[in-house]
Amino acid sequence: MNQKNLIVAATYSEVAPIIEQNVQATPNEHLYQIWDNTHILITGVGQVNTVYALMHYFMQYGVPSNLINLGICGSYSDQFPPGTLVRVSEEIAANELIEHDGRWQTWADIGLVHQSELIIKPTEPEWANRPDLVKVRGITVDFLTDDRTFIQKRKTFFQPKIETMEGAAIFKVANRKNIHALQIRCVSNYVENRDKKEWAIKDAIEQLHIFTAQNLKQLIAK
Repeated sequence: MNQKNLIVAATYSEVAPIIEQNVQATPNEHLYQIWDNTHILITGVGQVNTVYALMHYFMQYGVPSNLINLGICGSYSDQFPPGTLVRVSEEIAANELIEHDGRWQTWADIGLVHQSELIIKPTEPEWANRPDLVKVRGITVDFLTDDRTFIQKRKTFFQPKIETMEGAAIFKVANRKNIHALQIRCVSNYVENRDKKEWAIKDAIEQLHIFTAQNLKQLIAK
């Protein structure tokens, strides 16, 4: 059965070589067809932009069989220095919090209506199992900070290995729409450092591009 695949990235630069080497058509300025059964969607940064872009795409082109999220991320661990490729197997929407007397609780903890589980795990496609990529927990944030106390509190509370700005939104949409989802990220920085001049963005994107050039067709359902 011919399946439809949607590759999702927050910014063009994170997937530029894939587009430039394989583009067949450009339906609009944020959407590219690279093969007969595969689109690349540039969503913009953050959870709100991501959900809007995905739902708009679904309305126009239907729900795909598989979502593949490619991009860069921040690391909370010396185990994952800049340049490390990881497979994010679970995400937490780290902004869904209540603070009372300095103590954090999740929305789920206080029983907010329609709140799903704290840890969002996608249904990953069997053909995308990659033993060469370490599986990690990510948290998704909209609020960026270099406050070490706040960062440590996030680290202690959620136990993440990496941080993204879109992952939880992608996994939640995929689960609600019964779509297989895979997220592959390359570390560009440690979370403590918010000075983008010191981030290894170029190197991280290059590593991501090398991986996708070698493996993308194996990650795409036919």
